[in-house]
Amino acid sequence: ASGWARGFVFIADTGNDRVRVVDASGVVRTFAGGDVDAGAAALSGPTALAWKPSAGLYIADSGNLRVVLVVPDGTLVVVAGADPTGPTDDYVLAANAFVGAVYGLALDQRGNLLLAESFSCRVRNVSVADGVIRTIAGNGSCGHLDVTPGMLSSPAGMVFDASSNRLYIADADNHRVRVLMPGGAVLTVAGNGTAAFGGDGELATQAALHSPSSVAVGQNGVLFIADRDNDRIRALGHAPAIWCSTVAPSAGFVSSTTVPNGHNVTYGCLSGYVLNGTATQTCNNGSWSGGRPTCIGNPCPVPAPPLDGGIT
Repeated sequence: ASGWARGFVFIADTGNDRVRVVDASGVVRTFAGGDVDAGAAALSGPTALAWKPSAGLYIADSGNLRVVLVVPDGTLVVVAGADPTGPTDDYVLAANAFVGAVYGLALDQRGNLLLAESFSCRVRNVSVADGVIRTIAGNGSCGHLDVTPGMLSSPAGMVFDASSNRLYIADADNHRVRVLMPGGAVLTVAGNGTAAFGGDGELATQAALHSPSSVAVGQNGVLFIADRDNDRIRALGHAPAIWCSTVAPSAGFVSSTTVPNGHNVTYGCLSGYVLNGTATQTCNNGSWSGGRPTCIGNPCPVPAPPLDGGIT
């Protein structure tokens, strides 16, 4: 039943309020929106797509503040945001909820639909089992913070890497690429937060991006980044399997960071805290050489380690 999409390429033609399709012979036509009746009202500014072989094509119908599904017989079904006055909180039926403008879609390994609500600065999950929506990344306030659930700023294109069970997010207004780890931590994998160009051949987290808009995973785990305002495609090479991470400032430490195996880091505490342990540590196969120190006054949480690698 889904053979109509075999070998096809779908395009979110945002400014024309359409989704276009290029078939296997290279011919382009309008698939949804415009004068094509997909079973419901016209599209408005579609921004992202996700294809599910067992279901059909999901469309982020951003101008209408909803996500719709076009099934193989052409019927259009609203799966999230059917009610513009609906509840904005979690754990309600997505079809009855309010969703903000969605600029990124992805499907995880279970078939759950993941939405990047750009202006709400969060990523949400629509359960394939019961249609309930909940937030999985971001706390609804725009900013940058590498913790659980973290903070995002205008999240856009996303890709789910089933081989690592990680969701990569183009965090446009933070000028970074973030990763949602299996344990729920949101961490930075590329970009230093400066809206500029730089860092080719350097550690990805030290490189400069400018409003990345989308991401994709290629062979051998290579992460491709649409570095939109730099007019470039960047590539983050396959990362080493072992990382070490320090703790966040909320635990009394001056800063948080991640380093690859064999590298050093020096801990320091905020004013009013006293370091208990060895200040300079070496990342040794995922653990610090002298044991993780603490800042007396607060226990130190252990966040999940992010990806680390060089950017080209």
